[in-house]
Amino acid sequence: MRASTRDARMNGATVLVVVSFLSFVMLGLPDGMLGIAWPSMSRSLSLPLGSLGALLLGGTVGYVSTTTALGFLITGLGYGRLLILSALSMTAGGVLIAVSPVWFALIAGAALMGAGGGMLDGGLNAYGAAHFRPRDLNWLHAAYGIGATLGPVVMTPLVVGGGSWRTGYVLFAVSAAVVAGTFFAIRRRWVPTSGDPRQGEDTPTSQWPRPPRLRVVVPLSVTLFFLYTGMEVVAGQWAFSLFTLRRGIPEAAAGTWVALYWGALTVGRIAFGGIAERVAPVTILRAVVASSVLSAGLILVPSPPIVGALGLVLFGASLAPMFPLLIAETPRRVGSRLAQHVIGVQIAAANLGAVSLVGAIGVGVESIGLEVVPMVLLAVTLAFALVHEVVVRLTAAPVYSDARS
Repeated sequence: MRASTRDARMNGATVLVVVSFLSFVMLGLPDGMLGIAWPSMSRSLSLPLGSLGALLLGGTVGYVSTTTALGFLITGLGYGRLLILSALSMTAGGVLIAVSPVWFALIAGAALMGAGGGMLDGGLNAYGAAHFRPRDLNWLHAAYGIGATLGPVVMTPLVVGGGSWRTGYVLFAVSAAVVAGTFFAIRRRWVPTSGDPRQGEDTPTSQWPRPPRLRVVVPLSVTLFFLYTGMEVVAGQWAFSLFTLRRGIPEAAAGTWVALYWGALTVGRIAFGGIAERVAPVTILRAVVASSVLSAGLILVPSPPIVGALGLVLFGASLAPMFPLLIAETPRRVGSRLAQHVIGVQIAAANLGAVSLVGAIGVGVESIGLEVVPMVLLAVTLAFALVHEVVVRLTAAPVYSDARS
């Protein structure tokens, strides 16, 4: 009887993991689509190329409003209803973008998608930090990478072959509606989280960190997410414009390179998912941070164009394990009872970093030119490397109270 109950629980957990993977594929689609669609979108709505930052700002307003309130939303709604609402909001946003005749409707659609994406991203990361293995967290974000890789695959033929970018967002809305229905079907399977069920009450990770160290570790950890997503989104959203409008790479080839960037991010997360259970996270993170600095330097090289294109792919592979491993490390660094709230703030900061840096680059593109993109990317990558090393050194020694040990 106990064995059958245990098997049922394992099967139920497997269902949640698989559905989480599928929902993250959907979450990644618009991020991979936007960079390809943007030149066509801006032309069809008579917008300057640098206004991409304003569009991302609309998404960020929605995203940050839900991620900063994540702990309270989970408490009030529970995971099941939160995830249903997230997918419905993304469906509505995709439909509005697809039919929007004017700029402000486009921004409103982005805000709806952002609000839903914040609930989905934050909710599943908080749940996964408590209930999933490190391997599953890496694969969860690999699923996002699959969606982001499929984005250019879907959108490039539409904009190159004479179709409409609006069709791509219709397809996204359909996928989000399917995810919403799936979440509804399994709404009662999600286990409420109060601390990490994998930890005992008397283990160090279930205790509060010492306040002085906590006041430093938390803001620096939040800063890492601000910088990381800025790196990821700047590369993914501006590379197509840089390659086609500045470096002379044909649109079809540039779309392929952008897809390979997202693909490297995906394949890397799948590969690191297995490695993460055998190698210490800090060892992996230090290696890929060094690789990201090298590859950002390659993207800066303007000629021959193949050097920058190959650097973009290496950059994607370097970024692959960063986000999931930083999420997985959060309960250890700040304590499991605080992790749910800190993860929400980290994800909010991640979105703020994306829109802030993409918007800043938009201003730079209008005033200086597209070559500002790789310069800013390298500077942000170096800043990330510095902050990460400080966090590693602060958390190398135990930071938790040993009063109960």
